[in-house]
Amino acid sequence: MDRENSPNGAATPGQPEGRLDSWKKIASYLKRDVSTVQRWERREAMPVHRHLHDKLGSVFAYRSELDAWWTSRRARLAQESPSENEPPAPILQTTDDGLLTTARRLLATKPMWLGVATAIMLVACALAWLAADADYFWRNPLAHAKFTRLLDFPGTEQAATISRDGKFVAFVGDRGGKIDVWVSNVGSGTYRDLTHGEVRDVVNPLIRVLGFSADSSLVTIWNRRADGSQPGDVSILAVPTNGGPLRPYLREAGEFDWSSDGKQLVYHTTAPGDP
Repeated sequence: MDRENSPNGAATPGQPEGRLDSWKKIASYLKRDVSTVQRWERREAMPVHRHLHDKLGSVFAYRSELDAWWTSRRARLAQESPSENEPPAPILQTTDDGLLTTARRLLATKPMWLGVATAIMLVACALAWLAADADYFWRNPLAHAKFTRLLDFPGTEQAATISRDGKFVAFVGDRGGKIDVWVSNVGSGTYRDLTHGEVRDVVNPLIRVLGFSADSSLVTIWNRRADGSQPGDVSILAVPTNGGPLRPYLREAGEFDWSSDGKQLVYHTTAPGDP
């Protein structure tokens, strides 16, 4: 087949038998549209091969076979154009064409969907910020709490504190006009006087005056001497939880607390200046 007879105008000597893997490539090689070459395949026995196992009906053809077929039908088909009254045959999409089409659609729609997703995220963030700023998500932690009376002391009590193990409650109690430090086992209904009038001026509404040691074996008591004129007049005393003599615990210190592991102690001093 010479250059004049070849449908694509290319010379065939030395040309390898190339494979055309779709209707589009076959139509481009024959310089016709897809509907024309599909009609030729149906009516003119144009040599087209199919992958029978492929559900998409992919086809392929060899250039050498198309060239030989064209030579035998060139005189009749060279000037033929598709009939205007015949609807074009449906294009059977090959596997490769389908993947390319899907990829193009994704690339075309990705910027739009990315913009929509970004806008939705910005609106959601703005609404969340407004709700948080208006305390919309705040809930009273005691809204559904159940309150249980721990003490039924026959007098007034204040400055209560609970030991770390939850077994004891210490408080400052006023019974008959005498203020002392009392302790009770939780739920027992019994009370022990730990100070017996030995600690004066134990009430201070500005700070925590009672506490427990890390192992709950001692009740600690903030104490100030009657005059309170010197820094050393303020100290922390301690008394065994089960009762016993008072002892010094922290000198010239106030409002202490233990670390969670019970190994370190934090407090402020009574030295001049800010605590």
